[in-house]
Amino acid sequence: MNIKGITLRSIESRLHLRRGESMTAQFGRDARSDWQLVVAVFIAVNLLAFVANILVYHRINRGEIFLVPKREPVSARVLDRGELREAADFLAKKRETFELLRRTPLVIPGPGTLKE
Repeated sequence: MNIKGITLRSIESRLHLRRGESMTAQFGRDARSDWQLVVAVFIAVNLLAFVANILVYHRINRGEIFLVPKREPVSARVLDRGELREAADFLAKKRETFELLRRTPLVIPGPGTLKE
């Protein structure tokens, strides 16, 4: 393209605009630059995640998100001594049964003693 003696190439050469190869075209040619790119992206993603975690932590602390409604205090239930004695007797019987089963050896019949 030529407008009054000025070409597009002359403008590019004066502005020193040079088109380099795209990153995808350069990837894989030099292992060192590939690893530098991978490490840089890894560090950038980790920093971004770190900053996001700090922001979320502060929002939770301020109570802006994940708010749980406060519970009303539970009224103290008056214990009935009769119910308490019944529960204690029931648990004592269970304990006696458990101790009896624990002391009694387990009898397993041998394969030859089974009847068909």
